Amino acid sequence: MSEIVERHKVIFSPLRMLFLSLIPQEEREVLFPNANQKFTRELVTTSVFTKAFWPSLNANMRASLSSDRAWFGIRSLMNGGLLGERVDLFNATHFRQLGDSGSLQIPRSQSREYFSNGELTDLISIQNLYQRWK
Repeated sequence: MSEIVERHKVIFSPLRMLFLSLIPQEEREVLFPNANQKFTRELVTTSVFTKAFWPSLNANMRASLSSDRAWFGIRSLMNGGLLGERVDLFNATHFRQLGDSGSLQIPRSQSREYFSNGELTDLISIQNLYQRWK
């Protein structure tokens, strides 16, 4: 008995291009100049972060968090989170987990399961260095 092999036609699309396709062309060029290029100058990938930026940190910074955990915190919690569009350089007052209460804060529930207070403080320093490096 011969086995029937089912074949599907699949199209893969990078998320960046999928996201950009939702924005009208005229607005896209204003909001995201050069975004249609395969690699824009402003795009930092995981590999660039790990291979180019991470080695530029001092040994103490690199010892506190792995590059993957730092990248996760920066891209999802900080730059990709609630305050990512409003804040360039983060500090302790932007995190409810670190004590101060303020109006523009990342809730404790979004950070406490992933970072201790010390790690979060180090992540803030790394994020600030990363922003300046970019």
